[in-house]
Amino acid sequence: MLKKLSFKPGIDREGTNYSAEGGWYDCDKIRFRKGRPEKIGGWVERSSTTVYGNCRSLHNWVSTDNNNYLAIGTDSKAYIEIGGAIYDITPSYDYGISYVVEGLNNSDSSSTVKVPNGDISAQGWIIGDVGKISSPPVLGDDGGVGGADDSGGPFEYVLITGVDAGTDPDEITATRGYFDSTKQKHSYNSTASKGPTMQRIPKAAVTTGSSDNQTATLGGPIGLVNGSATVLIRQTDHGGANGDYVTFLQLGAAVSSGTVVDADFLTTDGFRVGRVLDADNYEIEIADSGASTATTTLSSTINETETAVQVADASVFGSHGAITNTYAKIENEYVKITNVNTSATPDVITVVRAQFGSVGAPHVLAPPGTTISVSKVVFVADGFTYLLHDINSGFVNSSIGASGWGASAWGGSTWGTPFTPASGDWSGIWSIDNFGEDLVLCLRDGTPYYWDTSLKITDGIPNRSPSPATTTRVNDYVPNAQMMPLNTIGHYKDEDYSVDATSSATSAAPSKVRQFIVHPASRMIIALGCSDVGGVFNLMHIRWSSDNKPGSWQYLDMTTPGNSGAATLSHGSEIIAACRSKMEILIWTDAALYKMEWSGSESGFSFAELASNVSIVGPRAYVAASDAIYWMGDRNFYIYNGTISVIPCTVLNYVFSDMDYASKHLIFAASNSEFNEIIFFYPSNGSTDVDRYVSYNYAESVWTIGSMARTAWSDSGLREKPQATGISDASENKSKVYEHEVGSNESGYAMTSFIESGYFDIDEGDHFSFISRIIPDVRFVNGDGMTIKVKKKDFPNDPEDSSPSSSSVTSETTQDHIRVRGRQAAVRFETTGSDVGWRLGDSRMDIRPDGRR
Repeated sequence: MLKKLSFKPGIDREGTNYSAEGGWYDCDKIRFRKGRPEKIGGWVERSSTTVYGNCRSLHNWVSTDNNNYLAIGTDSKAYIEIGGAIYDITPSYDYGISYVVEGLNNSDSSSTVKVPNGDISAQGWIIGDVGKISSPPVLGDDGGVGGADDSGGPFEYVLITGVDAGTDPDEITATRGYFDSTKQKHSYNSTASKGPTMQRIPKAAVTTGSSDNQTATLGGPIGLVNGSATVLIRQTDHGGANGDYVTFLQLGAAVSSGTVVDADFLTTDGFRVGRVLDADNYEIEIADSGASTATTTLSSTINETETAVQVADASVFGSHGAITNTYAKIENEYVKITNVNTSATPDVITVVRAQFGSVGAPHVLAPPGTTISVSKVVFVADGFTYLLHDINSGFVNSSIGASGWGASAWGGSTWGTPFTPASGDWSGIWSIDNFGEDLVLCLRDGTPYYWDTSLKITDGIPNRSPSPATTTRVNDYVPNAQMMPLNTIGHYKDEDYSVDATSSATSAAPSKVRQFIVHPASRMIIALGCSDVGGVFNLMHIRWSSDNKPGSWQYLDMTTPGNSGAATLSHGSEIIAACRSKMEILIWTDAALYKMEWSGSESGFSFAELASNVSIVGPRAYVAASDAIYWMGDRNFYIYNGTISVIPCTVLNYVFSDMDYASKHLIFAASNSEFNEIIFFYPSNGSTDVDRYVSYNYAESVWTIGSMARTAWSDSGLREKPQATGISDASENKSKVYEHEVGSNESGYAMTSFIESGYFDIDEGDHFSFISRIIPDVRFVNGDGMTIKVKKKDFPNDPEDSSPSSSSVTSETTQDHIRVRGRQAAVRFETTGSDVGWRLGDSRMDIRPDGRR
């Protein structure tokens, strides 16, 4: 008797693999289309270039000159991708930003730069700083960004040679065209009462403390250690944190120590801060570990406070007696050598422990035979050395796990135990949206930024430093298209509703924001969970800019208030997430779901609470698709299409039991519109990042499950295929951008995919039956070759069949003879080869009775 293998669409994991009879029980990298299972599409690298950090945000948009950009926000940096090339636009650390209150021409070798009164002290300008001048991105009277009277260039570096705080406005004397940059015209925009911005970049040097601890005395800000790729950087009040990135703009003097040379520092990618020692000292890792300095070895164990250190050869640090300005490194501790004694046995050096912010620690020669190097620290690059610091990264995704009922895997806590929500650092998540062709970006709970497309690109490509550099030790191709803080953005001058650039006032944009959304109808930037006009951060507070004016936020100006405004939600303690649809914005707090609607230019926005106790599992666990909003809650999947509904799910228990709740803030939702799919990516139990997904086909109401390590996804419709990111090298903190639904492989490697049925009775299960052959019905879309495995059981609680019958079939296989005897059977279709795509029909089995027991 031939039995047709026809199963209902979707995966059913709500019961056992026996109760799933008549359906599919397990799969990986499978979708259903028209009720039939098929292998999903593969993916390829969008770019061979890697990005630093784990990407948590992608945003695709097209500029007015038809350039198709992808914004990439990682927990370390921000990038723009176009045509497969990737450019760094990470904002610079804010050491101080001043407005230039009068324009500058493009011919003077030296200029007097006038800044608001009080800026020299407030922003910390000193001789030896470098200023990066950019023309003001403002809304002008021509309706575009960059007014008609603003013809300034994209950027210019200047060296500060004099400061005068005794004038009004303050005056800074600057040498123009520093770092081989081109002198530009920077006009004052009278339409917007806004001048160019000048960002402060301090020199890498330590100028305070005892004279023998200052950088100038030591010989430079870069400390090299023999045979080590770890490099000490000395910079007063550097402001950095572990995981930040820095890029050398210029070396003050040539570096030559062993094989370590200038080129090891003048790289295009920059360096990750591996260890911050204190406010003036931190370490980076360079590629070359061939520094050549004096070195010896420790002769005996020392504790964390001993100052007399026995070494094999003290003479490498100087002649017998007192010495000055000599430093060494013992494991991770820096010490200052004050005396050398080569007459003792063994030799002894006298040291001051725990230098440059390092910690005094025991250095133990155990087990026997252990050697510990004591290496002289050589300081190089004295003079005008500068580094471009990125903003503090959000790479730390530490969290304090939730507790109480519902905090862990399904049923993992006691019923009735109060639920305490998780807390932690979610700052690696970016909000990215476009304001016209420009971008607004913000790290979660961080400073909001603006990226002006027209000012930051040349011929569609983000600006970089000129190359080749005409001056040695100046870095070629340093990123120079960084985004700027939103509060530096001007606006159209409407009845004097503007920022006076001769004062220190700003546009009153919020200084700290949880999430940004641009409302498409009103063209207002909406900050959800933000600081109020007084600077107080309130996670339930919402503000919005005036329409078409990204820099206009002064809603308390009662004389000319514009139409910016604010509101504070009442139900909950913090806004978790917000999602924009065509007509409204949904806002999730930790206790309720709100609807935000545009009521018109006179009325502004209205708010209504849709439901209480409706959860969302994380700040990215939502997606808008097919005129609806879908999201993942703490215990259910939901849809909003005018009303809120729970989506029936046949894999609900499986997913929520499999999820790692300590990392649930990493969960994100995505759409794949070509196949009517909503995909929720989540970390499985014990995983520190996303490694699994659950997919819902909203057109056919079927669910599938699978494994895939993705960290962000974009399906904007502006590109032919979805874009996604994944970690490519965790040890190097690198990720890659992939293009999905391309071919049938995983970035050039074979993709394994399978689907397995639940166990079904053979002849109602009251007889043993014998399966003698299988007649496959498989359409190979590309490639060829599939394995069909038939598992058997005699009773539902029997162990899994460890040696199932296996058939290898191709597009030419008409039938394959097998031998399976049992009461129940399950069938698994699997491919593991390269370039194989397939779709299942109705295969059949030849079954005959084989007695009963």
